[in-house]
Amino acid sequence: MLKASKFNKMFWDDNELIIYNSLRGKIYKTAHNELSKEIERTLYQQENCCNDTVMRFLKDNGFLINDNEDELTTANSQKLDVQFDKLLHLIIMPTEQCNFRCQYCYEDFKLGKMSKEKQDAILLFLQKNIKNYTAVSLDWFGGEPLLAIDAIKYISEKAMKICKIAKKTFVSSITTNGYYLDLKTFEMLSNYNLVDLQVTIDGLKNTHDSQRVLINGEPTFDRIISNLLEIKKYARTKFCKIYVRTNVTWDIFQNFSELIDYYYKLFGEDNRFVFYFRPVTNLGGNAIKNISEKLMSYKDFSQIYKILKSDKRLNIGLYDRAFTPGGSICQASLRNLFIIRSDGRINKCSDYLEWPENQIGYLTDNGNMIIDNQLLSKWICSPTNQTCINCSYYGSCFNIGCPAKKIRELSKTCGYEKIFQEETLSLLNAYGRIPEIAEVINNG
Repeated sequence: MLKASKFNKMFWDDNELIIYNSLRGKIYKTAHNELSKEIERTLYQQENCCNDTVMRFLKDNGFLINDNEDELTTANSQKLDVQFDKLLHLIIMPTEQCNFRCQYCYEDFKLGKMSKEKQDAILLFLQKNIKNYTAVSLDWFGGEPLLAIDAIKYISEKAMKICKIAKKTFVSSITTNGYYLDLKTFEMLSNYNLVDLQVTIDGLKNTHDSQRVLINGEPTFDRIISNLLEIKKYARTKFCKIYVRTNVTWDIFQNFSELIDYYYKLFGEDNRFVFYFRPVTNLGGNAIKNISEKLMSYKDFSQIYKILKSDKRLNIGLYDRAFTPGGSICQASLRNLFIIRSDGRINKCSDYLEWPENQIGYLTDNGNMIIDNQLLSKWICSPTNQTCINCSYYGSCFNIGCPAKKIRELSKTCGYEKIFQEETLSLLNAYGRIPEIAEVINNG
């Protein structure tokens, strides 16, 4: 006997039925026809309304499972595989200073550049422990990490050599405001197996230059755009993805269609550039008070998806990831992810940096991580909410979409793609990223 998976999601997107299974990461669609009616009755009413070929398709893709299968056990096993993989992910803050003073920033900029001793300590830790991991990922964060470009070069070159000797894969990424990301700097970073970088552009020139300014208040938009256009034109690498994030306020929303036109005109034909959008939220600090009246509610922000859906021009490849198994978990819940701050403190979350619960240890100068395992366990072993276990999206987020909020607030939290699940799936469908069931079956 077969039964419908508890991790199925079904809804109508105009005249097409979308079916999604979070545990398998499978998404398909079918037009409003006899097939869609049969699938709906089969998955909703637990009746065998489909022919053998369609039933086999639904079973092979996890929408139907054996009646005695315990899906929660399978899901939790998969959750452990994701959380306890053997990739060492170090997010390094080579400086906590920044040349920007963004209107919503939560950081306090009290710490400066990482000392040479702490840089060497990272390398000593890597040398001592590389045997325990299958690969190493260095992610540069800040502050503005490019203010400490010498530290990035020094650590990256030596870390690559350590990994090469140990025959382990090495990759890197960076989150930067883009002000110092000229072509020369980008190509230098690319030498260290740069797989992705993130730059934030907050709307068109007027809105960006009101939200993201230099310390002295001068604008930054033109410099960032110039840098990205230079990279687009001259950079040789084809493998690095450049994620352009836009933090949306009401001001930016007013000109959102014009912003899409602008992005497409400049970068739309280069698939290395990927665009995604987030609402500005309050992550603490005093700066957010400057624009509190411009913050959007989630309900209002959902209109962004409708505009993107009607436009269909930008590369929105990042949104797919949220519908893969474990694709919506927070990286802070990964056992082998550590944020190494410029003074050697070790955090799990890149937000809420000064929370006591977020400071799980420190890195000694001789390359040892001294970890408070009780604090660490709060991030990777937080209790699962019963409501989440019964949610169809559980296979994507495993109830660890934001462990920080669970720790601090003892409440259930959901990620953006869960909150806007139907809107995002509908967006992917509009962009032609969801296969048609009949075509898949016919192509065998």
